[in-house]
Amino acid sequence: MPVRRHTDPIQVKLIWDAIRSSNAARQIPDLARITKYIQAIGNYSPTLIESFVKNALKDKLIVTTGKKQEGAVSSYKIVDQELPELDGKDWYCFECHLAGDVIPCSRCFRVFHTACVPRVRRQFEEEKRLNCESRDRVLANEKSISANKLGEQIESLAGEDKGMVQYDEGLCFLCNLSNVDFSCGMNREELNYMLRFVLHRIRAWMRRRLEQLPNKAEIIKCAMDCMQTEIDKITKDHNDHLKSLFESHNQQISETKKKQWCYNCEQDAIYHCCWNTAYCSQSCQQQHWQAEHKKVCRRKR
Repeated sequence: MPVRRHTDPIQVKLIWDAIRSSNAARQIPDLARITKYIQAIGNYSPTLIESFVKNALKDKLIVTTGKKQEGAVSSYKIVDQELPELDGKDWYCFECHLAGDVIPCSRCFRVFHTACVPRVRRQFEEEKRLNCESRDRVLANEKSISANKLGEQIESLAGEDKGMVQYDEGLCFLCNLSNVDFSCGMNREELNYMLRFVLHRIRAWMRRRLEQLPNKAEIIKCAMDCMQTEIDKITKDHNDHLKSLFESHNQQISETKKKQWCYNCEQDAIYHCCWNTAYCSQSCQQQHWQAEHKKVCRRKR
């Protein structure tokens, strides 16, 4: 099985954010600062973070800079985003979205882990079972089908699903699912039953107007107009909700930008030191001063 990517997307994002944070603070994005940034976000050990960085280097998602002189510290930068070499297959498992040894689907672009197969196999069997039950209910509700004929159809459909459609481990979950016949096999009587149900729903929506319609063509046109009205209403509500979220998000960003943040612990700052450096307490100022700020402080006497 090929290893198409060594680093998971979440790990790459953490490393990139750490590098961007160091660059924004005009600091060297070395391993120590990347480790400090990631440890402030999650419970990661220094050894694990170092393995993240090594895997990101293998995947060419970051590159090394510096270390031109003896004893110099290596720093990292994000590579220029260019179109990578593509072979028509995904880099990460379609099921768990993680890196590692993956199997390519023989029919489509997806890849998946061997460890993910048992879980999706159970999901596939559940989808087949629900499909059989749905078709059985459709056949049972049709009054024109005799009991014997109904039993023959149910047995035939169940035998077809159980005997012919099996999970193929060389295909992904969606390609396996496409092999299952999800059609209800609706005949004319079943289609009329469904249309009567839809018409009943439309009558409940616009009772008075439908009673005045002269023929089926006008009823169908009215039904389409009614459904389009519902779609437009849902779309408008959705857009209004997105607009309110966007405005609320911008307001929160604006309020955040107006505050000063402690350079050491990233809490609200009340003590200003120099340029873009402030602190929430004297202890944070002392810790950051001893660690690195005394070398670059612009107010240093």
